[in-house]
Amino acid sequence: MKKWLIVFYFAAMLSGCGKKEDLYDYQQRGKIQDGIYMGYFEYQNQKYWSEIEFSGNKFVEWPSGGALYQKSYGCLTVGTYEASGYHLKFRLANFKMPGFPEKCVGDMLMPGDYTLYGTVKSDSIVIKRGSGNNSISYFLKRIP
Repeated sequence: MKKWLIVFYFAAMLSGCGKKEDLYDYQQRGKIQDGIYMGYFEYQNQKYWSEIEFSGNKFVEWPSGGALYQKSYGCLTVGTYEASGYHLKFRLANFKMPGFPEKCVGDMLMPGDYTLYGTVKSDSIVIKRGSGNNSISYFLKRIP
């Protein structure tokens, strides 16, 4: 009996693993589900708060209003994006709050080419750009 329980347990585990419906759905739509996504990005072993709004093929970065580690206001961007397979390309239209005196770290600007590493039930995304010390990874979840 114990043997059958173990077999059943592993069969149940394997049937839930490796499903790519969400990624497939993302690839077929060619876009991220509209909404506001919150989370963080990681750059040089430091986590920074992040909020990005997606609408159609457009994106807008928003400030946190008080998080200790976040992009400076002058580095927030607005633009468009396009999806193709496991790749996202973010293009700059303009800076959300130009004129702030802070200098931006170029690697921390949103525009660029990213690899999609995962989606979960179409409400969260994990993307990465670059490698080594200059890589940046976003971990975002859509808020209701």
